[in-house]
Amino acid sequence: MMAMVGDSGDEVVGRIICETYGSDLGPQQPFPNNCVLCKRCGKWVGNDGKAQMRKLRIRVRG
Repeated sequence: MMAMVGDSGDEVVGRIICETYGSDLGPQQPFPNNCVLCKRCGKWVGNDGKAQMRKLRIRVRG
């Protein structure tokens, strides 16, 4: 789900909305592969508002 909000009517900014809880997660990200973490459900959400599978890579020094 995606909502469009304009500040003064001249510029329209896309917003990222979590499809699970409907939380507003902020403006759309400039790159298509960027995701935003929804703190309510703990899922990564893409620009299209759908949950994305993310694997965190943790490097261990040593």
